[in-house]
Parts: sequence; C-alpha cells; structure tokens
Amino acid sequence: MKTTRKLLALLLAGVMTASLLAGCSSSPSTSSSGSGSSSGETVEGEKIFRRSTLQQATNMNPHQGGDAGSIEVSDYVQAKLYRVVYNEDKTASVPGPELAASEPTTEDGYTWTIKLDPNAKWANGEPITADDFMYSWEMALNPQLANTTTSGLAKNHIQVENAYEYYMQLSTGVPVEWEDVGFKKVDDLTLTVTTSEKYSARDVMYHFCMRYTGPVYKEMYEAGMDANRTSTTYGTSAEEYMSSGPFKLDTWVKGTEVTMSKNENYCHADEIILDGMTVRTVPDENTQIQLFQNGEIDYLSLGTNGLEVFGEDPRTQEYPSTTLRSIQINTENPDKPYLGNLNFKKALYYGINREELANALNYIPAAYFLPTPYVAYSDGTLFRDIPEANAYIPENNGYDPDLAKELFDKALEETGVDKVSITVIYSETVPALRTASEYIQNELTQLFGADRFELKLQSMAQSALLDIMRSSQSGPTNTWDLGWSAWDLTAAQLYPNRKFEPYTSTDSRRFAPYNSPELDALYAESISEECRLDEKKRIEVTMEMEKLVIDNVLEIPVYQQQAYVIHSDRCILPSDVRVNTIGWGWAYMDIDLTK
Repeated sequence: MKTTRKLLALLLAGVMTASLLAGCSSSPSTSSSGSGSSSGETVEGEKIFRRSTLQQATNMNPHQGGDAGSIEVSDYVQAKLYRVVYNEDKTASVPGPELAASEPTTEDGYTWTIKLDPNAKWANGEPITADDFMYSWEMALNPQLANTTTSGLAKNHIQVENAYEYYMQLSTGVPVEWEDVGFKKVDDLTLTVTTSEKYSARDVMYHFCMRYTGPVYKEMYEAGMDANRTSTTYGTSAEEYMSSGPFKLDTWVKGTEVTMSKNENYCHADEIILDGMTVRTVPDENTQIQLFQNGEIDYLSLGTNGLEVFGEDPRTQEYPSTTLRSIQINTENPDKPYLGNLNFKKALYYGINREELANALNYIPAAYFLPTPYVAYSDGTLFRDIPEANAYIPENNGYDPDLAKELFDKALEETGVDKVSITVIYSETVPALRTASEYIQNELTQLFGADRFELKLQSMAQSALLDIMRSSQSGPTNTWDLGWSAWDLTAAQLYPNRKFEPYTSTDSRRFAPYNSPELDALYAESISEECRLDEKKRIEVTMEMEKLVIDNVLEIPVYQQQAYVIHSDRCILPSDVRVNTIGWGWAYMDIDLTK
C-alpha cells in the first residue's frame, strides 16, 4: 500500500466514479415466498453479509432495470443460462453453466443446442422450462414494450437470427414475425439458438450470462401488464418478482434497504454458504463510514473520506479499475489545424510524465489503451500479461521530453504557426481530472515554453462535456480542442477488441473525429468469423489496433484508475484477489460468526 493516502484523499472524490458506459448483469427474484425475516432484521446466528450502496434499486425486471442500484441486487436474485465462475485456482473467471445443464453444442456453428438443468427451479419450487425462456425472450424483444436494455439479447456477444430486426421493426417499418427469430423450443428442457454468423461456445455462453437473457416469471409478468400491453409492473416490488438465482428477494423498501435470503431451490444452492444478504441505500459516504465503524455493514468502497480514515488500515485492498482516463483530440477543428498534425499530437503524448502524475493520484500510469484487467484468452490470461502486447508500448510510460520538444518544433513549422493556444475540458464532478489537467497544464507549458504554448482549463457538467465532444460527429467544429473521457465497455473486459468499437468512424458513441480507415478495417477483421473462432488471431488483431491508436495518437491515454475497498473481519472471501467480472465473489463467501 502506498504512503500517499492523504494526498490522494485531498485530490480525489471520484475514486469509484462510474464509467461512461454501464455494464450489464443479472436480475429476477422471488416475492413473499422468501424464508428470511420479513422485517429485514438479522436473525442471531445467521450468516448475513451486510453492505451498502450509493444508488437505490428501482426495478428488478431484467428487461428494464439498468441502473447501478438495481444491477447490484439483481446479480444475486437472477439466474441465467450461464454464469461467470472461477477457474481452478480462483485467479481468473471463465463461463460455466447455471440454469443450463452443460455447455452449448453445435454441428454447424450456427444452430446451438442448449440443454436445461432438470433441477432448475424458481424460488417457489416450480420447474424452469424452455417455455419460460421462450416467453421471456419474446417479451424482452417485444417492440410494443420498448424495453430499454434488451437489444443486447438480439446482438451482443452473438447475433441471433432476425432478433434485432424483430426488436427494431417499429422503427424500420419492416415487419418481422416472432416465429422467424432464431429462438426455438425443442422440448421442455431443450432450446436452440440460431445465429446469423458462426461463433464459438464461449461466445454463446458469455452472451447468455447477461442479465436481460435470464427468465422472467410469466404469471407475475402478465399480471403486471397494462391494458395496451406496453409496460408491466413486474419487478417493481418484492411482491411482483420471482427469483431464480442464489438468493430470494424477501423485503424491498425503495431508497432504504433490500433483504435477501438463500434460495434453497437454486440449482447450485450447495455452493452458497451465506444465509442471506442485506443491501442498504446510503448515498452519503460519511454515513457509510460510520456504519462500517459501528459494525453495521461489512464492506465499504473507499472514496475521499474513506481513504482518510482507512487508507493505512491493513484490511484495505486496492485493485486496478477498468476505467482508463484519456484525452480526446478534436483533430478537425477548422480554427486550429495543428490539432490534426501528427507531430503535434505525438508531442502531447510524449510530453506527459504519467508516472509522476499517477503517483500523486495513487493511480497507474497508462501509456496504453487497454487496461490491465481485460482478459485475452478463455483460460483467463490477461491481455497486458502477454509480452507481445507490451512490446509496442513506449518506454518510460511514454514520457520523453526531448522527443516531445523536437516533435513540437516540427509541428509548428509544418503548420506555420508561432504559438498554439488550446483548451482542455473536463468533468467538474471528478476532482482528479482537475488535478491532472492542472498538472499537465504546468508541465507542458514549462516544456514547450509559455511564449509558444498555452493550455487553458475549463470544467463543465459531464453531460455538457459529452455533448460538446460528440458534436464532432456532425462535421468539423471549433467548439472544443481537448477533452477527458473514459470508455469501459463490459464486453471489452472479456473481448478486448470490442473496446475499439466506439472509435470506428461511423459509431454513434464516438467522442472525437478519429476517422481512421485502418482502424475501421482492423476492427471489422477482429469481429469476423475467422477471429471469432480463433482467439489467438483475434488478440493479434487487437494488438495491431492498440499499436495503431498509439502510433497515430487517436487519443492520449494518461492513467488507469485504482479502486480501494475494505471488508470487515467477519468476511471470509472465496478468493484472495478480486477477479475480473466476479469481483470479490460475495455470493460464495462465508461469514465468521465469532467476530
């Protein structure tokens, strides 16, 4: 643990700031059929994991509840066909069956057969059958319901035949029948999924690990449907929800607390040691700290104030986040053509002392594009652990002041200017970005000379910042020069090539005018059949893309965030390390009742 905790606490308020794109998880649970205390009180002698969350859960319907608070709860009450599990030594994550009986099988790479576990049951003891999935998937993609989070069922890790066309038919005006979508029931315990292209079994399993692919309980879903069949109240209360996962939803006071108890009908109940969980909504960090100090909660995510109190506590753990902060460049600013000059962009890249800045923030210097937790191969190998993936990263974390000055001189000569004046915009809600911006402002001004270089700073609301940068999608604009951003796509954590999707020339999410035909071509190759079926080839192409981003400075990576947490002495975690996509494995933990 580093000794600069107090400096970090003074600088940061956004240690656990949410990344720009939220990931997907799981969700359904049971109603009042739970076996725990209906009042939410902990029964003496029970192993209850107690935690708090900043955001309240609003909707357990896997077709709707995409907010962080709902996802945090639904991860424990919703089962899917497949789940993410530990590898043998519990150092990495791999996909495995949950409600499915085994891995999916195929004869042609297009039509996949999935057998259900005959022990798969709802929390009330009723069997989960193929009909449950067929109903759930039809409702998820039903264009009349206009579900906000379910397009990924149609295409994410795999693309299901005609599913997206069915989902989008009201927008496209092209009618598609449900019978033409690639989901089919064979018998009560067998489903087939037909894809539009060839995929691997790993792709299929990860696709059906997503929360919106899990089953909903038809009786409750239909009971909550409005007269026009455009919405349902399913999942909006404990009484209107049926669990299929390791825990049951017993009580739910919105904005206050959720209580869960072990679901004895869960098909993997023998793996669950806990008797239950409680999740309290506590939006104030100081209140969370007090609860932890009083022994009322067992886990704390440490922000600014938390690090002041627990930064030197031996129980405090740190781990690399998947959030990597980078500076975007408006290369098509008509008033400042030097922003598009390669030597100028390289001068900025090589002129930043990332190590010094990251040390001040207690973060990780990042001259690379893909963060350290990203998994490359199905055996859990991390992308940054591959020697070839580091061979093209510039030495000294990209810091070379002599080269930066040389490139800066060339850029001014090539663009015919004597001085450049640029502004960097950053989110006012992330103090670390202000600190980083001020540091870079001072460093580059000293390096290039105040007579030739000026960097101004401008803070603004996050939404306004994104709107300004994305205005470049409509064509050249002079409304911005440089801007901080951070992409963190859930799919990219398992398939690093997916991180590059928002950087393609036509993606509607892109922040800056990257416009790189080479990157577009490489990304298309990375999602081709050849790469989907050959993970080694996919990673080779991914490395080519990262090298291209660095060599052409499509953006300027600066630092990777660190996260800080603390668990109470009662907690016996299933793994000594935090594992990508599983986290601390709370569902499989134990509680020491003597502490």
